[in-house]
Amino acid sequence: MISNHQEVDVFLGIDEGKSEHRTVALDRTGQKLDNTALPSDVTKMRAVISALARHGKVLFVVD
Repeated sequence: MISNHQEVDVFLGIDEGKSEHRTVALDRTGQKLDNTALPSDVTKMRAVISALARHGKVLFVVD
């Protein structure tokens, strides 16, 4: 359990698939910041996280 959730600015969830992943990111107000299908590629996932980090602290959750 995360104890400092009040410090999180962006909530990023990823649903991992065999050939592609689906990401969804929301800010604290519930505004959708990202909704992307990505190939199974670590570099592309890091790019998504880096882009979202401009909005603040990112909590990354994997399913």
